[in-house]
Amino acid sequence: MRSVDLIAAYTRTYLSTNNSLIGSTIAARTLPATSNNGAYFAPFRVPDDADPTVGLDIVALISPATNSTGSGLGCLMRLEWTRAIPGGAQSTGTVDNLFSVPDPWNYGEQAEIMFDAGAGHTFAPGTFTPGDWIGVRIVRMGADAADTMIPVALLAESARMDYQVA
Repeated sequence: MRSVDLIAAYTRTYLSTNNSLIGSTIAARTLPATSNNGAYFAPFRVPDDADPTVGLDIVALISPATNSTGSGLGCLMRLEWTRAIPGGAQSTGTVDNLFSVPDPWNYGEQAEIMFDAGAGHTFAPGTFTPGDWIGVRIVRMGADAADTMIPVALLAESARMDYQVA
């Protein structure tokens, strides 16, 4: 498995997201508990050595801005994506992930979340081919009733795409 780093496009927030930090040096965006906010990530190209017969995964790092307590809480995160095929068409989609918040989940603790579309991968085999361009926006769906985590969440300003080498 190989990885490609996805970097947040610093000038492109989604709605009213503020700058913050996870720990003392990991740049992050604040994601309030009562509204839908997030960040765009710089578009990236599916690497030439990616095996299109195996799914691709998008992984993000999140953390609570303050301590979170209470069993059964969830933080609803949404991955919105656009695929651009050079010389071809565009397609779009979303993948939701209801992250089960640990109890307690304390400030300073982090979690990696993989956006699983239901088959163990973010994107099913054959969704993309090497050379396709992908744009990504990650949003906390804080206004959704399924999002029950009270504190602000922090989203690292980089994410990761994992892929299998052909």
